[in-house]
Amino acid sequence: MRQGSIRAATLFLAGALVGCATAPEPTSPSLDVPATWRFAPSAQGTWSDSVDSHWSRGFGSAALDDLVAQALAKNDEVTAADARLSQARAALADARGALFPQLSVQASHTGPNAALNSSDAYLASGAYSWLLNGAYDLDIWGVDRDAVDAARANAQAQRYALDSVKLDLAAAVMSTFVQTSAMQARVEVASRNLEVAERTEALVATRVENGYIPRLELFEQRTLVATQTRTVASLRQQAAASEIALAELLGVAPANFAPMIDEFGRLSIPTLAPALPSVLLTRRPDIAQAEARLATADANVRAARAALLPSVNISAALYDPGSSLARIAASPFYALSASVAATIFDGGHLRARRDLAQAQRAELIAGYQRAVSKAFCDVEAALNAIAGTDSQLAAQRSAIEQAQAALATAQARYAAGGETLLTVLDAERSLFSEQDLAVQLRLANMLAKIALFKAMGGGWQDDAVTVPYAPARAG
Repeated sequence: MRQGSIRAATLFLAGALVGCATAPEPTSPSLDVPATWRFAPSAQGTWSDSVDSHWSRGFGSAALDDLVAQALAKNDEVTAADARLSQARAALADARGALFPQLSVQASHTGPNAALNSSDAYLASGAYSWLLNGAYDLDIWGVDRDAVDAARANAQAQRYALDSVKLDLAAAVMSTFVQTSAMQARVEVASRNLEVAERTEALVATRVENGYIPRLELFEQRTLVATQTRTVASLRQQAAASEIALAELLGVAPANFAPMIDEFGRLSIPTLAPALPSVLLTRRPDIAQAEARLATADANVRAARAALLPSVNISAALYDPGSSLARIAASPFYALSASVAATIFDGGHLRARRDLAQAQRAELIAGYQRAVSKAFCDVEAALNAIAGTDSQLAAQRSAIEQAQAALATAQARYAAGGETLLTVLDAERSLFSEQDLAVQLRLANMLAKIALFKAMGGGWQDDAVTVPYAPARAG
């Protein structure tokens, strides 16, 4: 009866522990993957199965290519991300160490006792002892293996994080470069517009002095000159701010930074078409990072559940409690033991850790779904911006043509005596305004395509060993 009661209690305890360690199978992320893009290019057959990682060369600027390379080599965020990857790899190596037996050796020497008879050679020379210990956790429930899986997935997540930082940095350098070039172009246009305003002011002042027009028109023209002067100063400030931002991306002091910036009109706009929405899930490093973090959480959940179960450990020792140096290995002692440990009561500590791991996994599922949703929105936003600026650029080209025709007509009539110089200057000012707007629209189109390049993963390819995503199994 007594043995039967003990056996029943043991079975009940084991069943209770297994019940605490198991839980319902977790749910997988729910993804809404569209079949096509809402703002897809109007032309058919424009899907791109691959984005060239060297797409930025399409701008036709060797200076831009050099700046991107320098930023990737010197940027502090890249250095920090690379350091985090090294930490994760070291943590993986540390986790793998738990899968192997642990061996330790200890040796000691007790000095001679001067109070003893010096004729006793053994005691006079002192005593030696040594101990070799070995221990191995059988890891029946896979706690250590799950810890290795978690560390491996975390290392991959850090690898993808590094790639994501590089992609963001390359896109930022491209965007800042074209913005700097565009600002310099706008400064040139605004400066020419200021010259026209100043010439107009001089002409108006002469006509006021001769009594042809009221002085009010001179005040109005001087206001226009002051406004245009302010515009030139503002644009120069923005151009300088873009250069400072570029210096920050490269990790150099602005005072020592004098970048070669191509003329905006000489920059090409590289073509780019989106891939199918389903392809996007394998083309962005941030999505791959979210998947790897989710795989880490799965492994942590399994490990936390398994920690509720009994652990089995075996140990062995080989030792000699003391002898002379010559007899140190002559007659060692041996010991072998095995132990089973199970937590009976810990105030809910292990169950709380399991619940924590499950809650963290739920958070990461939401983060993964959010990363996928953001990826689709990034592409749609870029496609919408490209379509919008393409249409505006087409209309702006027509506006510039009309402004050029108006200026040519005014100049011809002025030469024939049919118009005043004021009419010519007004036509020039209108043309410069249209040219400035054209620069802004062309810049917006470039930035939209850079955004699409980034949204599509920038030609990123996963050359690391991947962890196929699977929900955490019940432990």
